[in-house]
This record gives sequence, C-alpha cells and structure tokens, in this order.
Amino acid sequence: AAGSAEDGAGGVGGGGGSRNLRTRAEGERAVLGAFPGATIFRPAPMTGVEDRLLNQYAIMTKGLPFVPLVDGGDTKMQPVYVRDVAAAMMASLESLETRGNTYELGGPDVFTVKQLVSLVQDTIREPSNSVPVPAALMKAATMPREFLQKRVPFPIAATKEFTPDYIDSLEQDLVVSPGALGLQDLGVEPTKIDEGVAIEHVRHWRTGGYDFGSNVGI
Repeated sequence: AAGSAEDGAGGVGGGGGSRNLRTRAEGERAVLGAFPGATIFRPAPMTGVEDRLLNQYAIMTKGLPFVPLVDGGDTKMQPVYVRDVAAAMMASLESLETRGNTYELGGPDVFTVKQLVSLVQDTIREPSNSVPVPAALMKAATMPREFLQKRVPFPIAATKEFTPDYIDSLEQDLVVSPGALGLQDLGVEPTKIDEGVAIEHVRHWRTGGYDFGSNVGI
C-alpha cells in the first residue's frame, strides 16, 4: 500500500487504559495486517482553530463554576499543532522511504493538564477556577449518565471530560516515546502551541473581546 497513511493510536505510543485508545491501537494493527507498507501516524492531542483541547478548557472555564483537574491535572501531554500534522502527512506521500514507518507526532513542549488549563485561562484573561478532583470521584459523578445511557435508545449528550473513558485516558501520559520517529524526520519543524498564530484561536474566548478582554471576577 505505497503512500497510504493511517491516523493511528492517539495515545502517542499506542494503546492505553481507555477504550478509545485501545480501539485505536486495534485499528492500527488491523491496517498493518492488511497493508504492511502503510505509514502510521500517532498524533498527540492536536490544537488548532476547532480543537477539542484548548477550546474545551476555555468553554469549561467560562461555563462551569470550576474546572475539575483529574488527580490534580498531573497527566503530561505534548500537544501538536494541526498544521504540523497535515504537513507531516503530505511529506510522507512524497517519499517511498516512509512506507511501513510509524511516526509519533508531538509538539516541542510537554505540559501537564494543569499547565494547559492555566495557559488557556491566562490567554482569555479569566481568573483561575481549576480544582483538583480524585479520578474515583470524577468517575462516580459520571455514573448517573452512564446508568441512563444503558437504558435509553438514544445518545445522552455529555462533555467528553465528564465520561469514564476520558478519565481512564488520563492514566497515562500522552507524549512522544523516546527514540520514536517524529515531525522532524519528515522535515517539519514543530510549532510552539502557546504563542503566535497557534494560540490565536483561543483569544476569541475573551469576554471583553479579542483585542482587550477582561479579568472577570477580579
């Protein structure tokens, strides 16, 4: 399967404690079983205009009394800018040497979840409202929805941060494995996600407007 590409296990390194990461790893193995020459990409959590990472932290900051940090928010992440992922995929299609390789795509910096939440709150000029919450307590809070979901024929809306599977995914760090092939092996220089154009989309969440903003509650 020359030149084919697959977005693989999002846990950067493959697999993990959550069902989402496990099924991605299973999908990756299935692709390689059918197409041994496929190029596999394992992106870290991606950031960009419509991302579900920094935008979600902004929504939670502005819409909830507090932002829960599972087990204190100590899980490490190595977010990657979505344009870098796209550039890496395009570069892989230009060389047969990428066939059969697995690339773990991460940004230049490693953050804890707590640091990412603080980055968003500082960027949108909102006071910190994050609170450490034990994973067991977070899972207990999801039980009523999970109970109902098993008994109704339609999906019950829920923010992913308040699902057992997401909580399970935070049991492991989402960072690039030592020695893994990455962006630079495809000629892509990793973009810092906390400055410049890469963080522009988060500024639109400022209560007082993009250019000025306000420190609500201070």
